[in-house]
Amino acid sequence: MKSRLLIAALGIVLAACSTPATTSLPASRGQQAPAAGAAPTTDRAYSHAGDVVVAVPHQSGSAGVASLVLSYELPDGYTVNEDAPSSISVAGGDPLITLEHPDTGNLTGTHLPAVVPIVLHEGTGTAVLDVTLIYCRSDETSLCLSDDVQYTIPLTIGPEGMSSQVFVNRSVPLPPG
Repeated sequence: MKSRLLIAALGIVLAACSTPATTSLPASRGQQAPAAGAAPTTDRAYSHAGDVVVAVPHQSGSAGVASLVLSYELPDGYTVNEDAPSSISVAGGDPLITLEHPDTGNLTGTHLPAVVPIVLHEGTGTAVLDVTLIYCRSDETSLCLSDDVQYTIPLTIGPEGMSSQVFVNRSVPLPPG
């Protein structure tokens, strides 16, 4: 059962990696691993990691080590997959957020809410983060879903001082059908 789950999850990742940079499968759609040698399918164009863009409300903080709190609400009966490669990355925007460690972006098997160590840099602007969260039904793990979202976060980061937290909240919908 776990091997089928891992194969399905790897199929999602391989399909995403082998498609041109301008195509993707819609967020939160279940995917089966493609047949060997089959070309991945695509449904719509995009210019970021997912085809859902979420504008987060403006937040303020202090420069220095901080935490990014990913507060996700998954559909009833679903949980983050323990083995599939969930991740977060800084995708651009103003250089106000960096991941504290190179491996910080690995969210595989994370528990929600996830707390990601980041470093905030003084300035004002908008940070852009890509988050991919792979989740499955708790009682049937042979098919997983992928929630691929790009967050735009307007920030005002002041001089070093108290520790800070940046919050990202999301209620993940079930895919249609």
